Amino acid sequence: ALEMDLSENSAAYKMREKMCKLWTDFTKFGSPTSDLSWKPVIDDLNYFILDTVVGMEKNINKERMDFWRKSYCQWSDMLKSKL
Repeated sequence: ALEMDLSENSAAYKMREKMCKLWTDFTKFGSPTSDLSWKPVIDDLNYFILDTVVGMEKNINKERMDFWRKSYCQWSDMLKSKL
């Protein structure tokens, strides 16, 4: 069995509290953050950091995503014609 320190000062307790708050806000307001700082994924590839600090970031692994976008644009028409 996995045992975790869930005393009020532990990292696991704080994360549990954050997760409960985010899910509760999402259920109530349609957004996990009550200040509406959460943004859906769009072209910037917004993503939500859920760690000791919580917040929005964008363009995770930008170089990799650019590679796959370019490859898709280059090859998608040829691949569609083969299907």
